[in-house]
Amino acid sequence: MHLHLAEIGSVGLTEQQAKEKNIPYRTGKYAFAALGKAMAMNETGGFVKWIARTDNDQLIGAHAIGPHATELISEATVAIRAELTAEELGRTIHCHPTLSETWMEAAHAVHGTCIHAHRSGRGDWLCGYRRHHLSNDFELIVHLTLQQSG
Repeated sequence: MHLHLAEIGSVGLTEQQAKEKNIPYRTGKYAFAALGKAMAMNETGGFVKWIARTDNDQLIGAHAIGPHATELISEATVAIRAELTAEELGRTIHCHPTLSETWMEAAHAVHGTCIHAHRSGRGDWLCGYRRHHLSNDFELIVHLTLQQSG
């Protein structure tokens, strides 16, 4: 059996840490499956996710799993250090087609403004997801990893 493990990158707070600190937040996700560059690379497994404060929209956490996640997390690190808001990042031009477009799309998802979006069972906006009805991010990661292993 061959197991292909996806890259994972994370910066800032997780949802659990935000809850523990009583920070009001919302999330926005975007799946690589809906991204032209990922489709062209045939690497569509995974997603990126922003965590933003609800009181001022400041980005406080970011997580990525999928193609080149360990490189993509750098943009999220700069955005969090610069105290950008989800709206500011969403309005920042990102080249097309690139994998980094996922951060822009996920920032739009924080406000539910993605073209291809729906609400998850937890009320989060999910952009670019097609029939991934799994109960949490961990289940999605396992599903995508096993799917890639063929």
